[in-house]
Amino acid sequence: MSEDLFRILSLTVQVIGFSSILISVRMVNRQIQSSVFCDYTKRFAEIFPDLSVFISETNMGMSFYDLPPDEQIELQIAMRKYLNLCAEEYHLVKSGYIAKSTWREWESLMREIFKSRLMTEAGQSVLHEFKYFHGFYEFIRKMI
Repeated sequence: MSEDLFRILSLTVQVIGFSSILISVRMVNRQIQSSVFCDYTKRFAEIFPDLSVFISETNMGMSFYDLPPDEQIELQIAMRKYLNLCAEEYHLVKSGYIAKSTWREWESLMREIFKSRLMTEAGQSVLHEFKYFHGFYEFIRKMI
């Protein structure tokens, strides 16, 4: 009888130990995802002011090519930063480091930004620089 009790207790301890490991791994994974989310949200907050100068109701129908050359360059620099961030996010979601629900929110914002002719043309003007991000390049090319 005591041998059976020992086996039951041993099995119980093993189940509890295994469950604890699974819970710990899940918590660490959530912490990593939360950290990645915070880092990328911070980077977006640093990049967005440079884009937001060009995103307005009055600019919605404006062409990138109607901007003065210095403003074209300024917008291209901001767009490169933004697309680089988006490419990294795309890679992270495909690798499982970002929750798909988070990616859907970010993708929705991308679609909103590229509703503007100005942003679409600015994105197209630098898109060739992102061919090395194969999956992202195809994804964003279809969007813009």
